Amino acid sequence: MKLFHNFFYRLHHWENWRYEADNSCTQIRICSSCNKKEYRINHEWGDWKRLDKACKKIRKCLRDDAVETKELDHEWNYKNSEESVCRVCGKKCIQHAWGVSPEGYSSVCKKCGQTDGYEDYDAQAWCSDDYH
Repeated sequence: MKLFHNFFYRLHHWENWRYEADNSCTQIRICSSCNKKEYRINHEWGDWKRLDKACKKIRKCLRDDAVETKELDHEWNYKNSEESVCRVCGKKCIQHAWGVSPEGYSSVCKKCGQTDGYEDYDAQAWCSDDYH
């Protein structure tokens, strides 16, 4: 019986989580057997809202002052082959980081996705005997 008693009282009997204060997101629970305390942060987030003229959205905690932001993809408007401008925030992609498109036909900027506008020839086919 003593063994069962010792085992039983080593187990924690946790109360439900509760907020410590009205304007706080810190929650606490207490073991009713040994009074050990555990804490956690549990925000109650509001809806995501897009910021005006920015490629970000935010949400605020309904209980405290916490704010969370998330970056959004730019919506590029291609002015010319040298410059792209985001329609939302006005950021410019002036120095493109050119790479090859997935299809392999044209160059694509790795930053903004603009293509160079050229349908490049298939270099391997061009160098083959079929073209000469």
